[in-house]
Amino acid sequence: MLEKQLMGIGLTEGEIRVYLALLDLGMSTTGPIIDHSRVSSSKAYGILNRLMEKGLVSYVIKSNIRHYEALDPRKILDFLTVKEREIQEHRQAVKEIIPTLSARRKLKQKTDEARVYTGYEGIRSYFDEIFERLQPGEERLVLGAESGYADIPKVVRFFHMQSRRFAAKGIRTKIIFNEGMRKTSGKRYEKMGHTQVRYLKQVTPASIGIQGDNVDILLWDEKKIVLFAITSREVAESYREFFRTMWGVARK
Repeated sequence: MLEKQLMGIGLTEGEIRVYLALLDLGMSTTGPIIDHSRVSSSKAYGILNRLMEKGLVSYVIKSNIRHYEALDPRKILDFLTVKEREIQEHRQAVKEIIPTLSARRKLKQKTDEARVYTGYEGIRSYFDEIFERLQPGEERLVLGAESGYADIPKVVRFFHMQSRRFAAKGIRTKIIFNEGMRKTSGKRYEKMGHTQVRYLKQVTPASIGIQGDNVDILLWDEKKIVLFAITSREVAESYREFFRTMWGVARK
């Protein structure tokens, strides 16, 4: 448990062994440290130097021989403070270069492509991408939004949260629900801004989303979470025309 916690703050296995050895030994030369920590002599000096750079170990010279000592364990908090400051600096640096990286990514994107997203984080990543691409006033179309989702509270919360943030950005959404969802999810979405809802009797095992040049087909149940995404202007327009037809026959 102790080793796992120290590893969690960024110490390597060798650094942990040497640091704990010094705590047990007190001030010591390299020989006992190597024996106690069971690290090789070729690595011991490098590990000790890294621990000194991190402010966890110091040394004194006696009779021309270095004697190492672990500093007060509270120095670990100082080490973490430095790491936190470095992380904030790295975060700010990354924020500054994201526009450049994003521009390069767009240049490399193919006009037509198909991707597969799996798992909760994968689906969330896809919706984050769509949210960034769509601009206020653009439109999202969702068809067949039944798919057993109503039985999974986490899924219901996920889609409700996504729809709220799209609406807050001024993105218009049209949803065709299964008739059985009129008094549950349908009722909630009807009250949401920038959102229109209609109903059909048909139930489909997967939902279809159309937005911009993107079409996604999503299957999400207790056993499987998978989304197939297609980026193609022609495919998106074909599905959009199909949705318009279904919207025309769906009931308010």
